Amino acid sequence: MIMDVDCGNELLQVVLRLIKHTVMPVIMIGIPILLIVLGSVDLAKAAISSDDKAVKSAQSAFIRRLIYGALVFFVTMIVRFVMDLVADATGSEDSRSWQACWESA
Repeated sequence: MIMDVDCGNELLQVVLRLIKHTVMPVIMIGIPILLIVLGSVDLAKAAISSDDKAVKSAQSAFIRRLIYGALVFFVTMIVRFVMDLVADATGSEDSRSWQACWESA
């Protein structure tokens, strides 16, 4: 059941603004950058050690981190896309009010 969202509530607006403009950008940008930097450090350490087995292991770990970084970046977009689809598909006033609140935050 979708609840009616009151956009006039100041606390709700503050929370939505915080999520939309602070939390989401940190997740979309900060975490992938952190994963890439950590993967690069691991790869550089393995390359300096001149151990072929360590380099292969670091390469596979780096590739996994690149994939995880891309997934983290896109998961926020996917969640927003799904929320928009649900809001449009239900067509109820409740879902449209939630969508309007999110857009105005």
